[in-house]
Amino acid sequence: MKSNTDKGVKHWRSMEAMQGREVPSAWQGEFPEGAFERDENFKRRDFMKLMGASFGLAGLGLLGVSCRRPEELIMPFGQQPENYVHGVPQYFASARPTSTGATPIVVESNEGRPTKIEGNERYYKKVHDEVFGGTDLHSQSCILDLYDPDRARGNHNKQGKTITRDAALKELDKLIKSGRTALLMGHSTSPSRARILKQLGNKARVFTYEPIDDDIHRRGATEAFGKDVIPYYRLDKASTILSLDCDFVGVEADTHRHIRDYAKGRKLNEGNTDMSRLYVVEPRMSQTGANADHRLRVKAGAVHGIASAIGGRLGIKGFNNRHENVDDAWLKQCVDDLRNGGVVMVGQGQPLAVHVLAHAINRKIGAIGPRVQFLPAQDSSHSTIEDLDEADFDVLLILGGNPAYNSPADIDWKKLVGGKKVVRLGYYDDESAVDADLFLAQTHFLEE
Repeated sequence: MKSNTDKGVKHWRSMEAMQGREVPSAWQGEFPEGAFERDENFKRRDFMKLMGASFGLAGLGLLGVSCRRPEELIMPFGQQPENYVHGVPQYFASARPTSTGATPIVVESNEGRPTKIEGNERYYKKVHDEVFGGTDLHSQSCILDLYDPDRARGNHNKQGKTITRDAALKELDKLIKSGRTALLMGHSTSPSRARILKQLGNKARVFTYEPIDDDIHRRGATEAFGKDVIPYYRLDKASTILSLDCDFVGVEADTHRHIRDYAKGRKLNEGNTDMSRLYVVEPRMSQTGANADHRLRVKAGAVHGIASAIGGRLGIKGFNNRHENVDDAWLKQCVDDLRNGGVVMVGQGQPLAVHVLAHAINRKIGAIGPRVQFLPAQDSSHSTIEDLDEADFDVLLILGGNPAYNSPADIDWKKLVGGKKVVRLGYYDDESAVDADLFLAQTHFLEE
């Protein structure tokens, strides 16, 4: 902005200056007086003195005054590792364990330290005969957990004194023999863990808990079909996808596979001339909602009603075909598209009734078989954290997780562990480790 004055053009520096008010003093002192002026007596010799002093101060870092890398003693290998070439990364096939299975990965290792994670292309080629090597955000970020500076670095007793591994095992054995033992751990499909728990027999009761209930997918399929199964979605074969509060691109289980299959249906090539269509019903913006062709924002409790309206329009008895808060044209278009090769998915945050209803809709539109398959689920007969709240035990082993922080609100954790011996195995010295009789630092899966 500028104004015309008697002296010519004058630029305004602020609204105050335009109104003729005094300009703030901080602006007036933006540059020190004489900053652009050079003294007539300033000589080349004086300039060299100033530069020499500057270089001298910078050189103090060589004397250890400033920051420098710590000195390390480089030792040669006592025994050269197999297939190791200095400066060349190595790659190892591994799997990231999850509550519903595992994600096949390849880990890049530099100087014995994991630095990058990618999908295992050879696994998918050999097992599924597919060219794919993707991962999800959880697999990519788990490398950060490995180098987290807040991770526990050792074992300690109740007094906080660091103890050795052998001393910790002796203390663990002593605590276990002191009374009835209960184990609280997360969900897992590991056959090794299942075998060990089977060997325990009646020596300890086992309880499982996850703050995010991915097991709802298994329970919904079991309730709908009467068999202990878990759904396996083939989104690459679906022409229409209806997501009922299911962020299958972001944080749901098996995201690495769902992303791949969804992307296949969105690519146009000689074999595929039509893109799949994505409908999303959700209470908050998610990565799946950001990719939706048709997104409907509703309250989380309204998802069940919308699913019922869709079921009613498809001819499922017992449901109304309308919803008071949703446009009939939106419902009609969604139902018409679902009839033509569609599939319905429900998120982990929705109740069991919505999952059962989604399976009924998938059966009605013919998605069972070509687009939704069911795999046998492993035995999940372990007791829950609600059962632990009513159980009698003397010693509690907390293996992973952080139940003191994220257990259900109706469970008084301090009362639950009050007067009990507690052993904590975890990555962090967190809330569940407070007042624990023994803390054991957990090994990251990339360190095993």
